[in-house]
Amino acid sequence: MLVILGVFGPLIGYCAYGALTGSLYIPSRRGPGGAYFTGLNAWLFVLSLSVILLAILIRERVLGHMSDRARTATELILLFLGVGLLFVPRGQHTECASKSYSREVAATNPAPSPCRYP
Repeated sequence: MLVILGVFGPLIGYCAYGALTGSLYIPSRRGPGGAYFTGLNAWLFVLSLSVILLAILIRERVLGHMSDRARTATELILLFLGVGLLFVPRGQHTECASKSYSREVAATNPAPSPCRYP
């Protein structure tokens, strides 16, 4: 249980801090880039990680004393809900979020960009 909380605790704490400050940044694994989540999207990301943690704690019999059948059903429902919530939030690509990428650059650059300007 300590390993589970040791992994998910700091991760949920970082995401909750980002949601509270209004800008949750998830860095990319390779090179520059990453994603920014703001507002409701950041809170949905925190909620999804919390629901996945709850499903794991139920699976490990830390929370709830229930029959095996009820425990498995509850665990699967929470796991599918948590993973499903991960696909709801849409982060903003860091190229779009940076101040250096402006409408003028988007208008003069013929290459397709992930940024969408009205």
